[in-house]
Amino acid sequence: MSTNPVHIIKMTSTSFLNFETFRLSSVQIFKAFIEKLVKAKDGKMFVTSPPKLQNYFFQLFNNEDIFTYKTFPTIVNAENPYTVIAITNGDPENLEMICSKFQDCPRLRKALLVIPKFTEHSKIIMENHRLQIVSEASNFHSSQVYVGEFPADFIPIEDDFFLMPSTNCFKNIFINHDTLDLYNSARALAKIQYIYGRIPQVVTVGQQSERIHRLMCGMMDKVELGKAVAPAISSVLIIDRYADLLTPLSIAQPCEQLYNEYFGINYGIIQLGNDLKDLRKLTDNDVIFKDYRYKSLSEAEIYINGIRPQEEEKFKKAKTLSEKKEIFSEFQKKLSQKLDLHVKLFAGLINLMDFRIYNCSSRIPFGMMLRERDTLNYIEKLLANFGDWQTALRLLIIYQLIGYKKGVTKIYNSIQKEILGEFGQKALEGLMNLDILKLISSEPFGWDFSSILTKLNLINKDSNSDIQQAMYMYFPISVSLAKMLADNEIKEVQSLFPESLPHIKMTITGEKPELTTDQMRILVFFTGGVSLGEVAFLKNISHSVFNDKVQFIIGATNTVDGNGLIKEICPFLN
Repeated sequence: MSTNPVHIIKMTSTSFLNFETFRLSSVQIFKAFIEKLVKAKDGKMFVTSPPKLQNYFFQLFNNEDIFTYKTFPTIVNAENPYTVIAITNGDPENLEMICSKFQDCPRLRKALLVIPKFTEHSKIIMENHRLQIVSEASNFHSSQVYVGEFPADFIPIEDDFFLMPSTNCFKNIFINHDTLDLYNSARALAKIQYIYGRIPQVVTVGQQSERIHRLMCGMMDKVELGKAVAPAISSVLIIDRYADLLTPLSIAQPCEQLYNEYFGINYGIIQLGNDLKDLRKLTDNDVIFKDYRYKSLSEAEIYINGIRPQEEEKFKKAKTLSEKKEIFSEFQKKLSQKLDLHVKLFAGLINLMDFRIYNCSSRIPFGMMLRERDTLNYIEKLLANFGDWQTALRLLIIYQLIGYKKGVTKIYNSIQKEILGEFGQKALEGLMNLDILKLISSEPFGWDFSSILTKLNLINKDSNSDIQQAMYMYFPISVSLAKMLADNEIKEVQSLFPESLPHIKMTITGEKPELTTDQMRILVFFTGGVSLGEVAFLKNISHSVFNDKVQFIIGATNTVDGNGLIKEICPFLN
């Protein structure tokens, strides 16, 4: 228990933290980097990045006209050499990709910006590619690379939602036990507290989140942060993705998460075609998307198709000219957000989905939770009729996590044989990953799921919430813990996440401060990825449950979806 004195939070009840200042600071640092290159040599200059990070930089620079972006495949060894600035995180896969490109383009003038720091491991990768690192922007020769550090630790996607530039994050943290993303997460959280004060209460779930907390405290202690600053955030919940895999792996999801599953929403941007012109932002700034992002498929369809008729009916019923003008203005606003885009986007989603699989698969997990439905017979039919291993493995993992009929421990060997029979030796890495994580394993996951289900109230059959209906009345573990933290009930469930199970253990440090306004801020940070369903859920309960008296600020290393996550664990599905 912390002995820190109680802090008094003073904040306006409707204001968001201004994460935009962090973005603008990063942009200024980038401009200074470019200026050094321009002074050293004139000529054309282009910016590029690994494909997975492309949208991160589009959000970061937010249409500011300070450079020309070239997609990674279009960087070639041109006759008329130009300068290329490659921006990346420290992920070895991305650095290898960039270094190989640099080797293939000896005529280009090359610069590299690494977020947030250029590490010794990054240096080794460059040296292995026989690239020479220079720290001054000069007329360097073909094997030299001007290297800089870029502290763009995170970017705001929305006023209450930020993401870091992490890739392959779940695998790196929970399978490869790489510490880079942990360090970067601690650094990002410390950076927020440098500006907004030290957060008095910290709750962690899972050992990797606990490590982030320790790293974060070490960073802040070095500068004696927060001793004289009244905190703007009362509590932070840092939760391992591994401690709640049920939520992203569940088949039933709100509309926003389904868009992510089938199209990919990367850093709040969806790509509808192959050209950069086909990028569209899907955030709360889009008034149409904001209204249906958390709805089920059927409710989203009703909403989208009903916009035009409802507005026309309102216009007809308006009695005065001023009322008609107001309704027309609101309708024009919705049209300016490209109503047709959402009609086409939703139609595209419906066209891609196989409802023969989705309709039944989406109900299965919640039937298991209530002990109303077995899964194994359904999975056998799923594989026999459709060969859908991706959905089958998602359901098998849920079966194991829920512990229904002792999970897959008794049939572990037969599952292994069937997967090896289907995919051969290339399945070995994925099978090993599943075993290490106790997801398809001879060992149980370890937690007491029945008690978690009951005490966290994960299934509420009587709920009339749109978002719970979208998930068959399921209330995610992560969101339930955030709600209990807001309600001062978190200590009541700490025993469900015991120290004897390091992969899910909960630690509570400090006390929530006294609140002197009508709004509380809680930061919820996901280590290893957040599902957009969780983002929508937290936004929704802030309004529907807490009447905007609690503001959840959501942060994560990256976003995840069920299909992407299962492929990260099981590469043989790619």
